[in-house]
Amino acid sequence: MNNRVVHYGEKVFDFLAITIILNLSMILVLPFVPMVFGVHLFLVTTPEQRSLKQLFVPLRDNPRVVLYTTFFLLLVVSVGYLNLYYLEITNTFVMWLIHGTTYIILFVALLVFINGPTIQNHMTVSFRQLLYNSLTLPLGGIIHTLTSIGILTIYVYGASRHYLFLVFGIPFAMYFVANLSYSNLLKLKERLK
Repeated sequence: MNNRVVHYGEKVFDFLAITIILNLSMILVLPFVPMVFGVHLFLVTTPEQRSLKQLFVPLRDNPRVVLYTTFFLLLVVSVGYLNLYYLEITNTFVMWLIHGTTYIILFVALLVFINGPTIQNHMTVSFRQLLYNSLTLPLGGIIHTLTSIGILTIYVYGASRHYLFLVFGIPFAMYFVANLSYSNLLKLKERLK
């Protein structure tokens, strides 16, 4: 009985700790991507080997890739947002071309956000290899990739509607996305054997 109480108490504490850390990093903007990398590593580790120290392992092991990814995602999302909502051009064809290119680039950024932690935590790669592998990892399982995109879409929609969804939904979204992306990596490794 006491072992089950301790086991579930650890899970609740881990959930609360991850929720607080991810929300603080989201408020501060710049530490959000490194924390996503760390939370991914924490979530795909077996429960017996988990430690909150794992949240900082990706930043310690390969800080250059994590920082480049952070600045890449920040730049792409901010420029994409500005292109879509504030850029006004009278020529409709040019505007259509800019919007189409922006959506494609934002989709690439979404794939890097979903698959980047898996690649960086389980492979030794440079930033360029991380970008390339983020685009090829969905080939391990299109259904898992589409499910990850759907989960993130539902999370963003729910977070825009109610603040509790924003605060408490992020660990659940990260859990499902991390496990789906990791299973894509395992399937792709099996195919390449």
